[in-house]
Amino acid sequence: MKKRTLLIIILLALILSRNTNADHGAVVRIDEGHEIRMNKPFPMVWFNVGRDNILNMKFHSSLRSKYRSNYREDNGEGYFGIFCGVRDGIAILIRTSELGGQSVEFSANMPSFECKPISESMECFKSGSGLAIGMDKSSVSDIVGLKIDKEDDIVSIKYNSVNREKSIWHYQTLRLVFQNNGLVNFSVNDFLDR
Repeated sequence: MKKRTLLIIILLALILSRNTNADHGAVVRIDEGHEIRMNKPFPMVWFNVGRDNILNMKFHSSLRSKYRSNYREDNGEGYFGIFCGVRDGIAILIRTSELGGQSVEFSANMPSFECKPISESMECFKSGSGLAIGMDKSSVSDIVGLKIDKEDDIVSIKYNSVNREKSIWHYQTLRLVFQNNGLVNFSVNDFLDR
C-alpha cells in the first residue's frame, strides 16, 4: 500500500512539475509555493466542469466520445486519459487515471503538446469552483475563503485524509498560479489510494 501511495505522489509531482515547466512558459518555478492545509474536504462543486463532475467516470467516457480529437489515452501501466481543449485563449485539461486520480486544469498559457480548439462556449467548461483565468488575488481569496498574500505567486491548498481501517488515502489539491496579480493557471485534483 505504501508503495502505491508513493507511486501516486511521484506521479502527481511529475505531472505538476512537467506542467509548470512545459505548459506555462513564463512560469518557471517548479515549487508548490505557499502551502495551505485544509482540515476538511473541498466542496464537491469545485470538481465541476460546466454541469458535469470530473469525479464521475461517466463524464470521462462522454468526453472521450464527444471530443475524440481532443482526448488522448494510454493503457500502459493502467488507464490514463487526458482531454485538452482551447477556447477564448484558455486551455482546459481534464485528466483521469486508473491509479485513482482526477484533475481539471485551466491555463492562460498553452501546453507544450497539441491542444485543439473546442466550439462550445466557455459556459460548458466553466469551473464549478467559481475561479476563472484573469481574476485578481483578492477575488480568488474571497472565492476560496482563504487569504492569499500579495507576495505569493504560487499557492497550493491541500487536504489529506487516511482511513487506516479500509486502507484508503485521500488527497485533494487546489493549485493557483498568479502573474502580475492575475490568475494564469489553476488546477483542482483529487486522488484516492486504496
